Amino acid sequence: MDEEVYIDGDTVVTSIKRAGDTGYTVVGCSTGDNFNVSRTTTKTANKCNYGWSSTSKGSATWEVTQTGEAIIVDEEGNPAPSRFSFQQLLKLSITGEIFSVKMANEDGSIYREGNCRLTSYQEAAPVDGHMTYNATFEGIGEPIVENPETT
Repeated sequence: MDEEVYIDGDTVVTSIKRAGDTGYTVVGCSTGDNFNVSRTTTKTANKCNYGWSSTSKGSATWEVTQTGEAIIVDEEGNPAPSRFSFQQLLKLSITGEIFSVKMANEDGSIYREGNCRLTSYQEAAPVDGHMTYNATFEGIGEPIVENPETT
């Protein structure tokens, strides 16, 4: 029997690309990244199907959510230049700017991408732990779920 191959969660990262950027930048110091698709349905039941319900597809939405630790890299409070910081995420949530988000692993076998807005941003600073953040990237239009470079 073939051995199962697991995907390590720490190899899947969320990145963003804003208008004018040449490529994607990894977001912060993530502790978890999630992708979700939801679809509404319309239920119908009538005498033709003897009262049994049937559904038709309705609208669909998708989102990427991320949790992470708010990390400052140097004494001046500057984030790592190769990472999009929690401070920058906060600014995106305030401005409502549209940008691209991608959740993928290095080889592209896990790939979720699309345009979005950052619609929810929260910070927590407990007395007995590290400061953390939660961000929700709400998708606009249909997401791309296969790496265009490998399909």
